[in-house]
Amino acid sequence: MEPLLEPREGIPPVVADAAGLAEVVARFAAGSGPVAVDAERASGYRYGNRAYLVQLRRAGAGTALIDPIGCPDLTALDEAVAEAEIVLHAASQDLPCLMEVGFKPRVMFDTELAGRLLGYERVGLGTMVETVLGLRLEKGHSAADWSTRPLPEDWLRYAALDVEVLVELRDVLHGELAESGKLEWAREEFAAVLDTPPPAPRSDPWRRTSGIHKVRNVRALAIVRELWNMRDRIAREADLAPGRVLPDAAIVTAALEGPRTKKALTEISAFTGRSARRHMSDWLAAVSRARNLPDNQLPQPSTPGDGPPPPNRWADRDPAAAKRLAAARAVVAALAEEHHMPTENLLQPDAVRRLTWEPPAEITEESVTARLRELGAREWQLTLAAAPITKALSRLGTRGEL
Repeated sequence: MEPLLEPREGIPPVVADAAGLAEVVARFAAGSGPVAVDAERASGYRYGNRAYLVQLRRAGAGTALIDPIGCPDLTALDEAVAEAEIVLHAASQDLPCLMEVGFKPRVMFDTELAGRLLGYERVGLGTMVETVLGLRLEKGHSAADWSTRPLPEDWLRYAALDVEVLVELRDVLHGELAESGKLEWAREEFAAVLDTPPPAPRSDPWRRTSGIHKVRNVRALAIVRELWNMRDRIAREADLAPGRVLPDAAIVTAALEGPRTKKALTEISAFTGRSARRHMSDWLAAVSRARNLPDNQLPQPSTPGDGPPPPNRWADRDPAAAKRLAAARAVVAALAEEHHMPTENLLQPDAVRRLTWEPPAEITEESVTARLRELGAREWQLTLAAAPITKALSRLGTRGEL
């Protein structure tokens, strides 16, 4: 295994001003072929998921490292490569922060998604580069605080190497997709990723607090909500990841213990961090607000979702639906094994659940196809799965009776 230690042209300088960006735009406009793109964020350190470094590479243009803090608008660069295929790895992770700075691919190749469709068991970039190209790519700084300035040289080397052979990886995977008859499937998947709108904001994001399942009464849930909202406001104003302001464990413990004084709050070990101690008055005020809320303002134990209940409850709530789900899942699993890919890539699990929880009034291939298409299934998935799922559901009867 040959280690990939240095970018071919060395570590490029970080572009952080208009003049430098204009030079990069001209260079990439004059280049040829696909454009490899990657972005580094500061997840776990900063509030939100903005990009703190954007890396690009193209034949004839070399590699560019762009600081989106100094260059917050990459619209000109986006327009310069508008006709090119953009190559990303795990595109859904990077597209939101790239779009924030005006970089919006029209045509894309996702090397991670290609790997999934081809049946590679491990699809991380480092593993894919090793498996497909026989090169060892160092991955030591993926969880670094990329908001750091100036960025250390070894981080910049790592960032440049992330796009060094991405186009070469794309070329091999493109060939494998074509050979296996999956190239059009991949193109549909890539287009679907690009067309997916950003998720709607959650109505009650505080309900995703880790460990909230331990909180059994609504008054304690109100404490979780008030502390979560207070933490979110402080984190946003300070541009810090919420967990760095106050860990989820602190919120849950405070909800369970209901401290009434600052001293009682300080006795909770999760509140002993420097950032947490700085806001003791805020935390205590949040707990007090929750304790004094009238009953009609307390949160409900859970909020109804817009989809089916968790599958482990189906057997009790609707045994016929549970049978339909099992039958459809068996079909998808068999097809996934036949075509050497994960079941979730053969057909989206949420689409299978929604179809089987509320099936069409009449189970026909046309009605099942229409429902799955409505739920976001791609044409290649419908071609493979609609008929066998229809057959499996028909065996059970429209309402799932045996």
